[in-house]
Amino acid sequence: METFGERVKESRKKLGLTQKQLPKLSGMAQATLSDIERGKNEGSRDVVSPANALKVSAEWLINGAGDTTCCTDTDKVSEFALVYENATEGGRAMLRDAIQAAHKIYIKSA
Repeated sequence: METFGERVKESRKKLGLTQKQLPKLSGMAQATLSDIERGKNEGSRDVVSPANALKVSAEWLINGAGDTTCCTDTDKVSEFALVYENATEGGRAMLRDAIQAAHKIYIKSA
């Protein structure tokens, strides 16, 4: 599989998901998914949500490199770093705020 769209489509089919089901699991618009699979859209800013829904690593989904599966904490940290790196400054600020909020909740519950 050479393209992002081909990897998305094959992964979706392996799970037995339709183009209507995957958007519900990933939060991606159905039209966006269709465009991605047809090669009219080379990806989305949010690659982690579809990767998680497809049970594959975001890195593999983006560029075909590495293992297809994502199941370790290290993989998740790497995926987060990739998402952060590709985010706009506004997106990065939102990610930092979310991490700080989650950390505060964790500290209170510990």
